Amino acid sequence: MAEHRMTSGDDGWWHVTAEAADGDEYVFNVAAGGEQWERIDPRGVEVTSSVGRSIVRSSEQGEMPFTARPVCEWVVYELHPGTFGGDLDGVVGHLDHLVELGVNAVVTGSTVFASTPLSTSATRAATAAPMGISPTVGR
Repeated sequence: MAEHRMTSGDDGWWHVTAEAADGDEYVFNVAAGGEQWERIDPRGVEVTSSVGRSIVRSSEQGEMPFTARPVCEWVVYELHPGTFGGDLDGVVGHLDHLVELGVNAVVTGSTVFASTPLSTSATRAATAAPMGISPTVGR
C-alpha cells in the first residue's frame, strides 16, 4: 500500500492529494510521541467495518465541499435507528424533518449491537459518533 504524507495547512486542516479509484481502501496512520495508530476517515462515506478501512466512493455530483460548524453551533439529535426501521436506510426518509426542526448534527446509536443479546448502553455508546447532516441528503 502506498504511503502519502499529509501537510498542515494555514486553515488548520491537514491535506493530501493522492490518486485513487472507486472501491480503493485507505486508512490514516497517525503517529505521535513514538506511538502509531491506524484510524478510519471520520468523513468517509463507507467503511469495511468500524475498525477497518475507509473505502473511496466516486460521486456523480463531483466533490462535495464540507466545512464543519463550530461545536457551539451544533443542534444535536440523538438518533436510535431501531425507531426508524432498524437501520440507517430507515433514517434517511426522516432527515428532512430533522432539518426542519433545526437539527444540524446527529449522534447515532449502533445498528450492529441493537438486535443482539449483548446489547448494552455501554456498547452502544462506545460506537456512537456525531455526524453532520448534509443539506443534499434526502432531498
